[in-house]
Amino acid sequence: MTVEGKVPAKTLAAVDWPGLVRRHSERGTIDLIVVRKPKEKRELVDSIVVTPKEGLPGDRWNLLESRRTHNQITLMNSLVAKALCGDDDKLSQFGDNLLVDFDLSEDNLPPGTQIQAGQAILEITEEPHTGCSKFARRFGKAALKVVSLKDYDPLKLRGIHARVLKAGKVTLGDTIGKLDASEAADSE
Repeated sequence: MTVEGKVPAKTLAAVDWPGLVRRHSERGTIDLIVVRKPKEKRELVDSIVVTPKEGLPGDRWNLLESRRTHNQITLMNSLVAKALCGDDDKLSQFGDNLLVDFDLSEDNLPPGTQIQAGQAILEITEEPHTGCSKFARRFGKAALKVVSLKDYDPLKLRGIHARVLKAGKVTLGDTIGKLDASEAADSE
């Protein structure tokens, strides 16, 4: 699967990545829900119930022989994704389950942070989420270079991984946000 019309390196170099990432640090919105299928197919859904056992039901993560919850759900900042691909119609091709208008930076969401996505409770994991050859093929080498820059590593431009702590329905347009310590304790 190749995405045509890759964004030029010069355009990507002009983006204020820190400003784009940090727009919504307490609360944001869920802009896209993607169930990844085998052979790079994608199913866009308006809502889904995520669970600690299945993550997103029907997602290819469930087909892995040794499923570990460290990468059960993937999240990417939707504004970063739009800047990298240049076209809303291509957003599902990133291969992330939830595209969100929310600050995913390490400063805002260090590993162990609990967030509420719709009715579900997720926990950010330490598993790095990096670009790969599929990413370069879909969005170009310039896009891969941007998300791989060490200076931008704390911004988590490529996104983050999470595990499901508490099952719940996630719907397009739902709020996503950090839980404070008392809310996080109540979710356990």
